[in-house]
Amino acid sequence: MTRRSSYWFFCVAVIIAGCAGQQVLPISYTTGAPAPHLRRSSDYGDTATAIAFAMVEELKLPKFETVLYIYPSLSDYKAGFVNELQGSPEQASASSDSVAISNCQYKKILVNGHWFSRVPWTAKVKTLAHEMTHVTQFALGKWSCREAHAWITEGFANWLAYRILDKLSVDNFASARGEYLKAVAEFKSFRTLPSLAAISHYPDWDYTTRSMGYEATYSQAFLAVEYLIERNGLEGIVKYLSLFEDSEDAEANFKTAFGAEFSTFEADFNAYFLKLSN
Repeated sequence: MTRRSSYWFFCVAVIIAGCAGQQVLPISYTTGAPAPHLRRSSDYGDTATAIAFAMVEELKLPKFETVLYIYPSLSDYKAGFVNELQGSPEQASASSDSVAISNCQYKKILVNGHWFSRVPWTAKVKTLAHEMTHVTQFALGKWSCREAHAWITEGFANWLAYRILDKLSVDNFASARGEYLKAVAEFKSFRTLPSLAAISHYPDWDYTTRSMGYEATYSQAFLAVEYLIERNGLEGIVKYLSLFEDSEDAEANFKTAFGAEFSTFEADFNAYFLKLSN
């Protein structure tokens, strides 16, 4: 990706909305802000600023905008699906299994603040970085909201989140990668991994995650995206996601961005992973 002559940074304004303690944080880029210092006592605004700094300065990703909603309870979080995302009551009930979600159409991130209050600080930062990466993916496609390969969008969100955590000295990328590799290798020792093709559409991704576990989807996708980046650089991922501005053909976009048919890449990845895990 072309290196920018000046960097963009996040400016985060915090608005406390409602008597229930819901926080609404509009997030947008501004120039010239100093490098933030992330502390374990940092609030959501400071954390988002630090994540954005790492995203843009380290990885040269483009401008995007979002609004972060933090809800104090699960019931408030579920209500957010109806109030902010115009979701149905059924979608709100299904959201009980999630801890945060990013939305392309409304350019928003919803966070279950109750879950965030009970987990280690590192998990909070990683989850927020993951969801902010999704917003970046939407922005690369100029908010067309077309569906890319699920394993690429989710794998890249995890890959970039750990790159950011490493940059901010919150967690170690190499250690996270080792854990993913170990988890997938152990899974393969007693069960066959689903193909990347089988987890390319979000309904299939969600079903496989529920039926086979995190290792079959998120862990495998992290390693597959890492392999993509080793072969084509981060620029390949950026080009792939950008192509969705004009085309909803995920297979064609894959070939254009990475110079190979998806089926060919999948065979190469399987051979790569076999060597990697032996």
